[in-house]
Amino acid sequence: MPAALYGVGTRFDNDPSLFFALRTIAIDDMITQTVADTIQTLLRKAEGQRAHMLDEVDLGAVFGIQLHNLETPRPHQPSVQPMMIRPGGLLLE
Repeated sequence: MPAALYGVGTRFDNDPSLFFALRTIAIDDMITQTVADTIQTLLRKAEGQRAHMLDEVDLGAVFGIQLHNLETPRPHQPSVQPMMIRPGGLLLE
């Protein structure tokens, strides 16, 4: 008896879809339904969180700051010259 159970377990390890075939469950249909359910759950959660978002709010007025000039100049950065390394770790200039 243990050898038979071991053999069955080995077959399931090699091809887990056999479990679903024995139960006459279509794996593709089950995956499709699971994905659809998950999408609906995520969309419901997203709609609930949408109520917490600020729509068309003047953040400058909320925080008492001026936001009309958001462009900041980037500082000048010097170009980087590549360094060559010889085999053995010596630098070439």
